[in-house]
Amino acid sequence: MPYILILADGARHEVHATLQFEVINGQTLPKGDLDGEPQVLAAAVLEGSTTLEMPSGKRYRIAIDGPRGQFRFRGL
Repeated sequence: MPYILILADGARHEVHATLQFEVINGQTLPKGDLDGEPQVLAAAVLEGSTTLEMPSGKRYRIAIDGPRGQFRFRGL
């Protein structure tokens, strides 16, 4: 399923995600792996936090890290 990564400048980029949800302090937050254009994912890492839009339209603030080219994210 395609997901949309929304960067700070408002640019929207289609990505693919493998995700799980976890409950932290009563909040349900996503975490998982992202696959997409490496330049876009690297830019998202540098931003510190960005928005991931689900196919349903629901949005989550996330942080992305990219050790060794494998991009992972967690909800904020």
